[in-house]
Amino acid sequence: MLASMPIDQATRFGLEGYTYWSPEHYERELERFFLPDWRFVCHESEIAEPGRYRRYDLARASVIVVRGANGAINAFHNVCRHRGSPMVKEESGRCLGRLICPFHGWAYDLEGTLQSAPLMHDGFDRTGWNLKKAWVEVWQGFVFVGLGKTQPQPLAARLAGADFSHFDMHRLKVVWSREDTVEANWKVAWEGGLECYHCPMTHPGLLKAVPFDKYGDQLNAREVKEYDYIPDRPAYPPFQDDLSKAGIRHADNPGRGSTALQWHRGAFELFVGHRGAVAADFRPLSPVRTAIRMIQLVPVDAVEGVDYTKERLDLSATVRDEDNTLVELVQKGVISSAFEPGPFNERLEAANRAFTEVYRRTMA
Repeated sequence: MLASMPIDQATRFGLEGYTYWSPEHYERELERFFLPDWRFVCHESEIAEPGRYRRYDLARASVIVVRGANGAINAFHNVCRHRGSPMVKEESGRCLGRLICPFHGWAYDLEGTLQSAPLMHDGFDRTGWNLKKAWVEVWQGFVFVGLGKTQPQPLAARLAGADFSHFDMHRLKVVWSREDTVEANWKVAWEGGLECYHCPMTHPGLLKAVPFDKYGDQLNAREVKEYDYIPDRPAYPPFQDDLSKAGIRHADNPGRGSTALQWHRGAFELFVGHRGAVAADFRPLSPVRTAIRMIQLVPVDAVEGVDYTKERLDLSATVRDEDNTLVELVQKGVISSAFEPGPFNERLEAANRAFTEVYRRTMA
């Protein structure tokens, strides 16, 4: 875990151009930045019933996160112990009590134990051929997996300073999700979301709902940590707090703002207001391609047309579309031989400075 330091000690210039396109740097980045740490998969409500699963792929790793028969959430490497076939091909689905390999029909229960191996020779011992487990942790209702050989430090400790206790984060349901593929390095996409310096040029709809001058320093880190946490951010428009409607804010904490987390090491962001939340994961597919999965959540008892409207929630999707167009444009510039990192806006890009410091330290 990165010890905090004053923001004024952070680097004042962006990352070098090769970090946004070099295949050699990308492989190093996977090994040092992505594979050893927690990666966001889904919200627990997306796998609410036994047998519900989601698949998560990163580089050469593939993991199944499945709700067990006893209600626990399990994670297994998506590899049959016989000949190595993937157990599931779909990104999400439900299996009825067993995971069955499509190659030779080996079947495992929802706890990963091998139950049957059809037509194997007499005397075959199933012991020791269970699915290989991956690390799994649920934090604030969000499910993360660890792909490395050693378990990452628990998220409760890693993100201890990010306080969401004034919200009931387990009382949420997903109303829509989307996964976009952008033709850009993941850092171009991540860095764009850390500041609103670009908002007047890119997000006219957002600025109609929240004036630019109310963001400013609010969006930025006060110190360098492995995450940025803003407990008193201006209310995010889709979830502006109307306390008379279904919500997740505890009654003893009637504040009207929103809470924001942008976890650099996890490439995971979360914005929460009284009437819902939005979360996003940034997953590299190649040095110059990124998958961005975004989910929109509302309280479990919220009713469409009463507590929320589709049109209001669509603002999140519109901002994502606008950012996707922008980052693909920026990617064309950072691969140029003429590119060199420029200076940060020290007021409006403090979070970018913090991310750059965290990234350089992790990769060193």
